[in-house]
Amino acid sequence: MKMKNKITNFVLNTLHKKIQSIFRTNEEGRIIRKTRMKKFKPKGKKLVLAIQFVAVWYLLILTGSYLTTDTGAYFNDVEVIEEKLGAADDFDRNEVGEEWDRSSLSFSNFGGFCSKDYPGIIFSEIVNGGDQDMAGTTKYYLYRVDIGEDGPNKNNLGELIASGDVPILQGENSSQNKAILTFKPNLNEIKPGKYKFKADQRPNHGNPNNDPNKEKDHETWGPEITVTEND
Repeated sequence: MKMKNKITNFVLNTLHKKIQSIFRTNEEGRIIRKTRMKKFKPKGKKLVLAIQFVAVWYLLILTGSYLTTDTGAYFNDVEVIEEKLGAADDFDRNEVGEEWDRSSLSFSNFGGFCSKDYPGIIFSEIVNGGDQDMAGTTKYYLYRVDIGEDGPNKNNLGELIASGDVPILQGENSSQNKAILTFKPNLNEIKPGKYKFKADQRPNHGNPNNDPNKEKDHETWGPEITVTEND
């Protein structure tokens, strides 16, 4: 960079002296006017040639700077960043479009409250009826509505009482394809009402081809569990 500055300064000083020699007399050092075109024309051509020379010189300097400094690297970096953004977008789409693992959750009719097997516990049995194991866990929720209401259901969730994770269940041909979801309330504070467990299906449930236009089954509901004041 120092060498470039020295060369540039040399060219500018040379040009400056050349212009002074054109417009100044040798004896008096004063600027004089040329009244005849034939006297001005040769020196005018020299000025144009000098300006063209300087313009070409600066163009060469800028070209060299682009090739040897961070300017070229800057444009290369922009291209790399755009490549990375594209890869990130593909990653997000793959997460949203995760393939269905062929599991299928549903609740059996086994469940209730204050039973001899699960005393003082609200519970429901969930089953993987799909032909493949779950590839990961999913969420479950327990909702409550008053006895006189319809639900809980997707149109009337009611009050969220508890939530947790459904463990990874194996396929339907395994003895490990079932789990009991439980909630143990404070018996002195439990409210009468209708209770239901809800579980989220695994991503893209029922959509093996990841068709974005196909409606997916996102959830499954358990049987209604009624809790009265006498329970």
